[in-house]
Amino acid sequence: GGAYQVADGVVYFSNFVDQRLYLQKGDSEPVGITPADSAFRYADSVYDNTRKRLICIREDHSAGEHEPVNTVVAVNLESPD
Repeated sequence: GGAYQVADGVVYFSNFVDQRLYLQKGDSEPVGITPADSAFRYADSVYDNTRKRLICIREDHSAGEHEPVNTVVAVNLESPD
């Protein structure tokens, strides 16, 4: 759930193929806003207009076969990296 969010004409979404967060403005190509080749997955985003960020759940799958660690995170949209 919560795979995408629309705010101010911008679509923010989690791509199922690589599990990164992206933004897309109009007809432009999507732009990745989280690191490539990461063990993180993102879901259930909420747009915070006051602080220009996405609040979402990040699943950390870096522990291999163990259960992922879920954390509430904020992704800064003005400086995503």
